[in-house]
Amino acid sequence: MVVCLITIFVLQKQVIGYNWVWNTLIKENLAMQRKMPNISDQQKSEAKMGYDITYMSYLVENTPKNAVILFPDPKEILNDSITDQPKFRTTSGGIYTPLWVQYFAFPRKIVFANEKGKNPNYNKITHVAIVNYAGYEHIPYPVDTTNRLGILPIKLNN
Repeated sequence: MVVCLITIFVLQKQVIGYNWVWNTLIKENLAMQRKMPNISDQQKSEAKMGYDITYMSYLVENTPKNAVILFPDPKEILNDSITDQPKFRTTSGGIYTPLWVQYFAFPRKIVFANEKGKNPNYNKITHVAIVNYAGYEHIPYPVDTTNRLGILPIKLNN
């Protein structure tokens, strides 16, 4: 570990990627650890990644591991007309990025609405993610109350 830190410290002056690792990743993580030593991993993730990770945690807790989840089109997720708080990330990564969502939802499979006809899992959808009020149009049954965020099954258990 010490050898790695020394190597990164030396390289950070010569290679821009290591500069980012040292000045952003390592220093900010250490500062956060000193400032808040007793927070959970979930709280650390929320502090770094905002509400996106909170929603993904909710989604993971409320779906089975074999779920195939339909997400709204990324453009709908970043809908500027939604003024409710909290806001989702609009920088790199975040809930509108298919690879990011798949990483945090694993082993669940993620399909975005704009992948119809392209993604073989589109016809295997078991749940619909509701994000910024989008997604209700894919639910085949009436929904009494609409919420900004949620996760609904495609089929209701009677």
